[in-house]
Amino acid sequence: MSPVKQVPTTFPTNCGSYALLKVLSAKEDGPVYLAAVRGEKKPWAIKTMPLQGQGAVNLDLFKSETKRLARMHFTHLARVLEAAPIEDQYGIVMEYVPGKSLAEICQRAEEYEFLLPPEIGLVVAHDVFAAAEFFHAFEGAGRVHGNISPRTILVRYSGDAKLVGYRPGYRKDTGISAHMAVDLKPLASLLCDLRFQMFPQELTQLVPRLLEENVSPVEGMAAVKAFLHDHAPSAGQRQGVAAWMEDVFQEHSYAQEAHEEDRLLAAGTHMLGPSPTRAKHVSVAGGAIALLALVGGGGLLMAHRGTGPALPEANPIEATAPAVSIAPPPAALPPVNLTPPITSTNPVTPLSTNPVTPPEYPPQARSDTPDHRTGKLKSDESPADRLLRAADAAFDKGKRIQAINLSTQALAEGGGNRAHLALAEYYRSIHRYQEAMNHYRAVIEIDPENKLAATGVQMLDKKLSPCR
Repeated sequence: MSPVKQVPTTFPTNCGSYALLKVLSAKEDGPVYLAAVRGEKKPWAIKTMPLQGQGAVNLDLFKSETKRLARMHFTHLARVLEAAPIEDQYGIVMEYVPGKSLAEICQRAEEYEFLLPPEIGLVVAHDVFAAAEFFHAFEGAGRVHGNISPRTILVRYSGDAKLVGYRPGYRKDTGISAHMAVDLKPLASLLCDLRFQMFPQELTQLVPRLLEENVSPVEGMAAVKAFLHDHAPSAGQRQGVAAWMEDVFQEHSYAQEAHEEDRLLAAGTHMLGPSPTRAKHVSVAGGAIALLALVGGGGLLMAHRGTGPALPEANPIEATAPAVSIAPPPAALPPVNLTPPITSTNPVTPLSTNPVTPPEYPPQARSDTPDHRTGKLKSDESPADRLLRAADAAFDKGKRIQAINLSTQALAEGGGNRAHLALAEYYRSIHRYQEAMNHYRAVIEIDPENKLAATGVQMLDKKLSPCR
């Protein structure tokens, strides 16, 4: 394992047994890199930890605890591979988890002013409580994680959650009281602070119980075990979380991210080269014992056969050299071209800075040839009509944020009441009730007799009144 000469600024960078591919996050306590590891076929994450200054880790303790973490295998804990020296720091090589942290999810919800679905609360609670319990019970050490926060809870695109944020090298208290104080209670408080569409029914008993001042550690752990036993998320609930993640983070397509990571991994693997082969050591004593066993076994076999009837003599077979053609050694691999090949011979048109024109979606059953809203032929559609039709198609596919963006463009293009009504419907579907109310009222100002807008205002006024 070779130390890195300096913290890299260009990627990919060869670091002995590792190739650093890109920075995943830059934190004050050390950056996290996406990396290729020699001999491994998938990307890993390397979290660096300082050995000097504020927050420095104890090196001996860091190495011993990292070895223990490497023996820990659990579905909802990110796997640890090994410790990696990086000049004046040390890094912990651990599983790369494709997804978003709970902190990123909450930030997106705050930006777009929508509430979290209850399913994501159940998944996070179940998976992270299970991870904390396994971490505490592993090898009977009674250790605590001590770093459970929205930043260390990763929700995968597949609809489950993993706990990361290990801090080997920092001395922590152990035992059931410490587990309750620094793991279980902070997680319950975190769940209580999340803004849900409706607080998960499965958590209504567990979370208040853990937050009681007089609850004992034994009672708290018993409540957690009962919750894990009785309220495991179903496959449908996990699929719902996966679909919600895809809808909310459309600009971070999992397929696109996976393709980019595969490209970086191929470049890093080529940079590292093949794994060094180890010379095979032949034991002289072992070879002599094997020879004696062979001779002795042959003598016993001959003695057993004795002077019985002779077997018919087999026809001699002339040994001929096998006609095997030995291929010459392969030539050195050419350097990897990180620029994807251009398969078309047509000249590439530079990207325009104008707004993207929505694609022509195939006509729906309700629209026939004329547009179902205006009755006009598609060739006579205005830009607002086309944007609203594209928004409607996106909403039907579950892409609510994209539908809102297209309808907002349609409003700017003169979509009028139709754009306001569409935005009110889309905002209401993601529980942004105040935004929906504003668009319904905008319709009433233009058309006081609009029954759809009046009904929307009455319905949302009942939902918003408890919040005022």
